[in-house]
Amino acid sequence: MWDTVRLVTNIELSRAKLGRDWRESITRKVDADGQLVELSTLILNRREPPSQLIYSPLSGALKVETSLPKMLYGENVSLLAPDDVPRALDELSNRISDLVGTPIPHCGTWEMRGRLDAVFAWQVGKKVDDYLHALAQMSLPRHRAEFIDHAKTVYFKSARRWLRSYDKYAESKLPQAKGVLRFEVEMRQGKTEMRRYANTQDFRAREILTWKNARAILAHWLGQLGAGLMIRDDARLFGLLLEQFGNTRAIRLLGYANATRLFGRDGLLARRFNRGYLWRYAREIRAAGAALAVSQSGLLPALLLPSESDYNGEHGRIRM
Repeated sequence: MWDTVRLVTNIELSRAKLGRDWRESITRKVDADGQLVELSTLILNRREPPSQLIYSPLSGALKVETSLPKMLYGENVSLLAPDDVPRALDELSNRISDLVGTPIPHCGTWEMRGRLDAVFAWQVGKKVDDYLHALAQMSLPRHRAEFIDHAKTVYFKSARRWLRSYDKYAESKLPQAKGVLRFEVEMRQGKTEMRRYANTQDFRAREILTWKNARAILAHWLGQLGAGLMIRDDARLFGLLLEQFGNTRAIRLLGYANATRLFGRDGLLARRFNRGYLWRYAREIRAAGAALAVSQSGLLPALLLPSESDYNGEHGRIRM
């Protein structure tokens, strides 16, 4: 569903009502007439959600960044069900009104701007490390891979987005997070990115923050990673390759897949395997809907998303 979001609206606020915790930041710039002008920004950072409010008195722009699950539950191990989003926006509206000392437009009417996190999680029991090991072997064009926290977190980063898979218990230490594998797509230019997924020109929160839109984002990037077939199953892989490419190429790609499993990509390069073919074969296998991931324990079920009608906010269940 959704976690951290950044929203903006225009409103005139009284500085006298904002309270002492707001910090003023002054920036200086040269305007179109060559005059040096000072711009004031008021910032409120908090430990509790909403985590940050930014107000620009000159433009009247009020921005908020917050985790929506934390608005309702005080933690973000829990996933939002579609019906939870309006309640989270209601709660956010009430809290912001208290913090600025005046009624505000309901946050459902605010425009989504900047950061937007689509998330899902699966209860995989003791297989968390196996999935992370498999994900660490994947690659994405134009994304840089990083593995941190002793391989408990796998990142794929670009300028526009971060894809993050991680052990939620290792991150949160909450008992209810044990066995939870979490996948996040953090869009750093949310409004621009959402044009790909939402067939709308209306970027108000209540229009964007739906399970349909979140699912479209998650399904796209899970598909790009090949997480729909993250298994060591040659028969199934070969069947997909035959259907997609025919006999000759399927046999060649299966051979490449097995070589990758034996030696890894770095091992193949060390054996002077042609780098261009390496990426070409990897792209073709991904196009067939597969991935070259190998778990430490062999067979891993695919990471699948529930349909919109079936989704009730629970973590995904993996059928072993």
